[in-house]
Amino acid sequence: MIDQVSDRTNFDPWITSFLTIILLYGFWLFSLLFGIESSFDSVGEVFGADFIQFYSAAFGLREDLPIYDRFAQHLLQEKIIGTSIQGSFNFNNPPLFVLIFYPLTFLSYKAAFVSWIVIQL
Repeated sequence: MIDQVSDRTNFDPWITSFLTIILLYGFWLFSLLFGIESSFDSVGEVFGADFIQFYSAAFGLREDLPIYDRFAQHLLQEKIIGTSIQGSFNFNNPPLFVLIFYPLTFLSYKAAFVSWIVIQL
């Protein structure tokens, strides 16, 4: 009888770890969508610093802008973020990546970033 009770209270550590990770991702995504007003993290970096280069290149394609022009991309990234940004997030990848990110340009930057994170899970 005691063995049956103890068997029910022991959880598989892999399942517990997986559920913990999913819960933490959920809180993080919730805070990105609803808890943060700006597009910058606590150290002043753009959320998804790598993501912005792909998103802005795809957005540039949608707006018929050059995707490999660094100056045009920087101006477009500032327009997307809504303020000036430090540094440069240049798109230096094959054009196929633009097509992969193109559907996300119909969402706001923050919603597209969260969608991209969810897709990767």
